[in-house]
Order: sequence, then C-alpha cells, then structure tokens
Amino acid sequence: MNHSDQTKSDTTIAQLQRKIRMLVDIIDHLDVGIHASDKYGVTFLFNSALEKMEGVDRKDIIGKDVRDVYKFTKDEVSSQLTVLGTKLPWLNKHIEYISPSGKAVDGLLDTYPYCENEKLAGVFTISTPFDKVFASSNSAPPEKLIFHKRLNKKNGTHYDFDSLVGNSKAFQETIVMAQRFARSKSTILIYGETGTGKELFAQSIHNSSGYANGPFIPINVSAIPETLLERILFGSTKGVYTGAFDSCGLFEEAEGGTLFLDEINSMSILLQTKILRALQEKEIQRLGESKRRRINCRIICATNKEPHEAVRDGNIRSDLFYRISAAMLTIPPLRSRIEDVDDLIAHYIKKLNIDYGMNVKQLDDGLVEIFHKYHWPGNVRELEHMIERAMNLADTNEMTLTEKHFPLYLQHTFQSRETGQNADNNASSPLSLKDALESFEKNLIYNALMRNNGNITHTSNELNVLRQTLYYKISKYNLDTCLP
Repeated sequence: MNHSDQTKSDTTIAQLQRKIRMLVDIIDHLDVGIHASDKYGVTFLFNSALEKMEGVDRKDIIGKDVRDVYKFTKDEVSSQLTVLGTKLPWLNKHIEYISPSGKAVDGLLDTYPYCENEKLAGVFTISTPFDKVFASSNSAPPEKLIFHKRLNKKNGTHYDFDSLVGNSKAFQETIVMAQRFARSKSTILIYGETGTGKELFAQSIHNSSGYANGPFIPINVSAIPETLLERILFGSTKGVYTGAFDSCGLFEEAEGGTLFLDEINSMSILLQTKILRALQEKEIQRLGESKRRRINCRIICATNKEPHEAVRDGNIRSDLFYRISAAMLTIPPLRSRIEDVDDLIAHYIKKLNIDYGMNVKQLDDGLVEIFHKYHWPGNVRELEHMIERAMNLADTNEMTLTEKHFPLYLQHTFQSRETGQNADNNASSPLSLKDALESFEKNLIYNALMRNNGNITHTSNELNVLRQTLYYKISKYNLDTCLP
C-alpha cells in the first residue's frame, strides 16, 4: 500500500470512528433505555436513560454477561436471553425486575435480534418506563392495565393466595395450611422441588400476615458467595474491609416485613450458625461492629431438598432445622397434582396473550393428553417455559398451539417420558446416530437445568463439564429459556 492509499485508509477509519461516536452520543440522548449485548449475552452498549431507570453506573454493566449482572428470580424472564435463544423479536413485553442496584424497575420492553449474513450477532432492547407509556396514551387494553395493577404491590410482592393456580385436593390442602401459617409469627420452612412455586407461596403468606404492610425481601443464598452473603444479610461498618462503608443488611431492610431465604440448604454451616443465633435472640451484628441491633421481621426459609435428608447429609444444621420447622409447608410436585395441568395451561396462555398481544385459545387435544402423561421434572416452571416457547414460535394469528410449535427435543422428551424409555434409543427410530446422540444430550442438559433452577455452576458440576462448554451447548440447543 502506497502513501496515498494509506492516507485514504486512515481518513476512512477516522470518519467511521467519528460516526460511531456520534451514533453512541445520539443513543445516549434518547429518553428510552437502550441495552445491547453480543451473541454470548455480554453487554457492549448501555445508555444514560437506562442508567437512570435502573439506578446503576454503566461501567458496572458493560463487558459483563447479563446472567451475572441480573439475578432474575425463578419467576422472572430475561428478554435478551429469550431472544438469543429463539432468534425472534420479543415485543411489547411488560416486565418487572430488580436492577443490580436493588431498584425496582417496571417497564415495557421491545427486544430484537441482530443478524449479520443470516447469523445471530447480538440482541438489543428498547425500554420505556411502564407508567410513562400509558400516561400519554389511551391505547392500552383495559385488561392489561388491570393485570399490571394486580401484580404491583407496594411491599415488593407480585403474588397472593388468589394468584395460585390449581384446584386439586393436594394443592388446595397446601394453600389452607399456608393460610394457617400466615396468621402466626412463626418462622416457616417451605419444601418443594425446583419449579413448584416456593416463592409464590412465601409472598402469599406474607401478604396474608400481620407483616403485609412491611417489605418482602427475597434472596437466593445459593447464588451468592459466602463472604458476600454474610455482608448482604447482616450489613457492614466502615473500615471492616477495603472500601467498606456503613450499610445495613437484609435483616434490617426487612424491618416489619418478611425476609425470604431461598435454598437455605446451600448456605454454609458457619453462616447457618449465625442465622440460628439471629432467630433465637432477635438480634444481629453488622460486620466489624460490636453493637447488637434488634430486628423485627419474619423469616421464611425454603429448600429444594427434602429437609430430613438435608439434615442427614449435613446440608442443614439439625438445631437450625428444629428452629425453623415449627411451621413446615410441603408443596406437592406437579406430577402429584396432574389434574391441575389444564388450569395451568389456560392461565399461562391468558397471561402470555396479554404480554405478546396474541389470541391463542388452546393447546391441541393431542398435546393436552401428552401434558397429562408427562412427568414434569421442572414442575410448574417447566410447563410455563414450554408454553412460552411455543407461543414464541406461533404466528400472531394462530389460535391453537400444536406439536410444530414445540422444539424437536421437547417432543422426544415427551415421548421418552410417555413410553418410560429414551425414545431416541428405540430401534425403529428414523433418527441417525448423530441426531439421536444430540437429542439425548439436549434432554440431559435440559433436565439438569430444570433440576438446578437454571444455575450454571450447579448444572456444570452435576454434568461434570466446564461452564464454557455448558454455555456453548445451551446456545447450540436453544435452551436459553431454561436460564433464570
């Protein structure tokens, strides 16, 4: 390349860089939030409006995986991960979540895939505060406004006993027991398999209790390192470690309300000792402080492992178990209340119709029969994800969901559960060896994700694979919707 060509090339690069800076500046002046990530879910663009909406500094977001930044609960869905998995737009989605700063965000989201040469290259989301959307418009259907109002409680909850779906005897007996517990001040232990709705029951108990006017503070203890978890729960004082400042913990933030400790069986035994002491003495100490502080909040604990087995295996201290099990609630798995499947299907179709602006009426009769025979290892959450995935694949004018709306791996999973064996190992299967192995791998990863509540670390440990390998397989098989 001669000098003249080099000069032209440098000029072109400088012009492109100037245009990019200008585009970024324009995006930063928009009054809607803009969040863009690459095909792996790593954020590279986060504008000023979204900083204000979420109360965060973009420096803490850019360059990080959305899975690590946004700690979605089991009842929440990431629009970006959904679009990365389906490669389809996710439009007019009303979503409520807690930002990394702890701020409650309520917005209307449009999330789009970005493709280059017909290959997914990334995803971007346009966020508008929900109240702002309808303050200047009367276009929202009344049912959406009612739905929004019903799910927004000032104490930080979204559910009460009226939100629980199911008329089976086992489920109704569980609700009655939970309502009795709500009237007392006892610490409660909720046991249920992954996806049964432990937090839904915890919120419902809170909203029917004497603590309903106080905050509901949930935390999944399995997702947080022990050293950080202790500071989050008990608070800290300035100087106790580099960069530390005076801050209250969740026990203090839950004053007059409820602190929900999910997956307490994953908490270290040492920290369980401190939790036990706080429960017995109704006092806590911030890290680095000698002063003892009185606490006044109700504690609800949850475990996805049978409590007596957890005690036997050393996952829960026996003395802590005796302290928290005076009121113990067991939520039945979906396979034990299979008669509730029809109600749940109708509930999620109605909910997703509102979210997606669709008019789906039902599932094909053959699919309903399969749903009734399926074992549901991921319980209600798995059912919800299946319905959502099918509606993402349906056209806006379709009114019935059929097998074509469900990915092939789910159809094989249904078949294997229905026949009691792996359908892909059937000698009469038309699948090639490669397809059969891939289908088996999909099922294996899917079921492991369901058992581990979408937790990558737990799933990779169970399957004995590297996290990077697991992320690749999840992307390969479009299993992103299994992630929290």
